[in-house]
Amino acid sequence: MKKYEEVPYFKGIDDRRNILSKDDLKGNYTILIFYPKHLPGEYSEEVLQISQQHIKYNKISGIEGFDVNLIIVTPDTEEYLAGLRDENDLDITFISDKNLEISNLFNVIERDSVQRKAYILDRWVRLRDVCEDTNPIFVDKLYEKIENIVFDDFSIDNNIEFRRAKRSFSIKKVSDLEIKKIIEAATKAPSCFNNQPWRYHVINSDEKLKKSFEYIPDGNYWMKYSSALIAVYSKKEDDCALNDSRDYFLFDTGMSVANLLLQATKMGIIAHPVAGYKSEKLKKFLNIDDESVLITVIAVGYPGAGEYLTEKHIEVENGPRIRKELDDILKWN
Repeated sequence: MKKYEEVPYFKGIDDRRNILSKDDLKGNYTILIFYPKHLPGEYSEEVLQISQQHIKYNKISGIEGFDVNLIIVTPDTEEYLAGLRDENDLDITFISDKNLEISNLFNVIERDSVQRKAYILDRWVRLRDVCEDTNPIFVDKLYEKIENIVFDDFSIDNNIEFRRAKRSFSIKKVSDLEIKKIIEAATKAPSCFNNQPWRYHVINSDEKLKKSFEYIPDGNYWMKYSSALIAVYSKKEDDCALNDSRDYFLFDTGMSVANLLLQATKMGIIAHPVAGYKSEKLKKFLNIDDESVLITVIAVGYPGAGEYLTEKHIEVENGPRIRKELDDILKWN
């Protein structure tokens, strides 16, 4: 299994004789630990430490509604595991895997025996990390890993934070492969009834770019230094249109463009959408049908020094990104 891949579907009987499956883990982070038969055995102290650390961790996480499932899978019987839990007052859910079906799914069988291994799963039940360090650091390492994962998940994505509408392009050309990749990311966006109304037209030949720049006003002079232009268009009939003037083609295409911008940021590429261009003339030049709306044009290129920028744009380029306070745009209930 790879990181960020959903773990395979599984189900088993827990120590309270309930059926517990992958679906029951959704919505919480999960530590899923595999142990060999006759638990606790050599791992008696470790299992106790994990239970104590688990109680402590859930109390100090500081996130309302936050919880971590702690599940141990072992070939031992339900009766044995229930007695182990009650005798030691463990804050652990055990799954009896007598037939080793779950252990085989997670590839923890070596030389006909279950090997100790921990999988950290997120709220989507995707694999986020694996821990198989030896004693005595296993427990500390395990909770250090999940703490880092939770911290990362509860932070705003770095590419969202970093994205800026930059204007300083390098003269180096962005490859067709990279442009295809950022547009592929755009196609992953949600849309009403999965209509996918967005359409993209890439202009990156020198001849076509030179002609296209004729339809860019002087205020957007910096676009003429870009490696490529991407015209984004759509039409009302290609998406949901409700009787209260909610025409979803603009909204859905906007979500698609947002994906494109974030993928470009991740790849170290500037993607700057604008509203300033001679729409009808550019549509005609690109043979875009009259019914379509040319929603935006995106200037694409690698970051550069931007020697051609005006003083005003240099100031904006290097200045802080200003955003309204959350309280100014958010209401509750």
